[in-house]
Amino acid sequence: MHFRDAQAFAELMEIANKKKNGNRLSATELGDSHKKKVSSNGFAFRDLNSKEYSLLVVNAESATFVPKLAINNDCVIIENREVFYSEDLETLLAQHGIDGTKCDILLGNGGEVKNTYLSNFLDGRYDRVHCLFDYDLGGIKMYESLHAALQGSRKTKIMFSMPLIESLCKRPLDYQKPSSSDFNEAIKLASALNLTKLRNNILKASRFFEQEMLLVNIKELSFNE
Repeated sequence: MHFRDAQAFAELMEIANKKKNGNRLSATELGDSHKKKVSSNGFAFRDLNSKEYSLLVVNAESATFVPKLAINNDCVIIENREVFYSEDLETLLAQHGIDGTKCDILLGNGGEVKNTYLSNFLDGRYDRVHCLFDYDLGGIKMYESLHAALQGSRKTKIMFSMPLIESLCKRPLDYQKPSSSDFNEAIKLASALNLTKLRNNILKASRFFEQEMLLVNIKELSFNE
């Protein structure tokens, strides 16, 4: 093929190469960056011993910045910001059978948990990864993604953590009911992942459960005691 306009040919070749390379910065120049994965992801990090916060930055090479406080063998990933920053977090984790002072604690940032950069970082670094996610379709899908990424790990085990006391999962009487399609899909997916306790909890209540309710319920539990 012959091009009379050498400049036009050069521009077309440049565009083709950017599409081939497929990175986000190249896609930005094409006005299409939202379809490409970012090169790094940051996750807020909390240490209950020092009461300090930091940031974990992960990328395709596993990690570009790991906080000096990240020294534990277990990790907790929390979906909800209110729970992550709560002053009651250590107590709340204890109610899940987790010693928060012996865990690296990460804020999941919603769907960013499903990013392979994070699972690559978790794999082999931790013995256990405790997931405190919402009891709904979105939370179960987040767990499904991490579970799929880590199920072949020789070291790291992942678990969907729930309170030891059922009353901490109490919903108000006027708690909104999910759509039938979301409810049925959530139950089906929980069953497929062998999340029997979660499945039974959702079935019994006929409702989903947001993690923020844990904060409400734990304060009520403390008051009653």
